[in-house]
Amino acid sequence: MTLDGLEALVIKGRNKKQRKLNFIHYADDFIVTCSFPGYLRNEIKPDIERFLADSGLILSGEKTCISYINDRFNFLDFIFRKFKQKLIIKPERSKASALLEKMKALFNSFSGPPFHVLLAKLNCVLRGWAYGC
Repeated sequence: MTLDGLEALVIKGRNKKQRKLNFIHYADDFIVTCSFPGYLRNEIKPDIERFLADSGLILSGEKTCISYINDRFNFLDFIFRKFKQKLIIKPERSKASALLEKMKALFNSFSGPPFHVLLAKLNCVLRGWAYGC
């Protein structure tokens, strides 16, 4: 709830369409995309820092970076990158491998129960992974 209002601050009064400015947040993580890295560095980042300072928070120096999408970046255990004109979003390999191991263990432990029981358990695992739990 602390980040409520940050999107309005970032977008407010700026030409969103011309600068291709977007704000995405989930819980306490967020990204701001823009077609001009200098604009992000000089205009938007100071506004974000002021907003967070009012709540007693600061941007993490380790997690905060300004980069081109062609260089790829990680957000919520997904890797975002641009290939030609397409945006490609893939889960991190380690996270996908962990999911496969969890599903493998589930299948191995359920050799006798009815199919609908296995399906319900599998649904729980997949939903948890999809929601980032």
